[in-house]
Amino acid sequence: MVNWYALRVIRGNFEFMIREGLRRASIEEFLPTFTVKARWSDRVKVLERPLFPGYIFVRLDPELGGMASIVASTRVQFLPSNLAPVIVADTEVETLVKLCGSELPLMAAEYKRGQTVTIQDGPLAGVSGVVSQVRNKFRLTVNIEIFKRAVEVELDAAACHSWR
Repeated sequence: MVNWYALRVIRGNFEFMIREGLRRASIEEFLPTFTVKARWSDRVKVLERPLFPGYIFVRLDPELGGMASIVASTRVQFLPSNLAPVIVADTEVETLVKLCGSELPLMAAEYKRGQTVTIQDGPLAGVSGVVSQVRNKFRLTVNIEIFKRAVEVELDAAACHSWR
């Protein structure tokens, strides 16, 4: 049966390249994006950004062997793991499609103090902590508890995934 699955892009900022690779392989994909205006010294440019950095959705039938070929040919991982991928409800993907297709201004939700996050990228990948300070929408300070002590680390917000 054909279902939606969430993929985590293993290498940062490669969502658009993965999307193009999936399209070339004729695999139905959906990368939720939003547009943002970036001001450069000489002009303003409209850029497309992933709504959920590091994630892309695919629709396929696992019994046809599509999962193994995706993992082997691209730099992605099924969520929560390649061994036990979880189906994403059609209604959730349909809602994202409607949101991204609307003319409403969208942006990724910002982190809040006290929110639990898991670091996705870099040497601390897989480590969880609590946001202690939000410096701006791109920088977070996260407390990581180790041996009943807290260690504070400052990170790029894009390197984290929040637990809701």
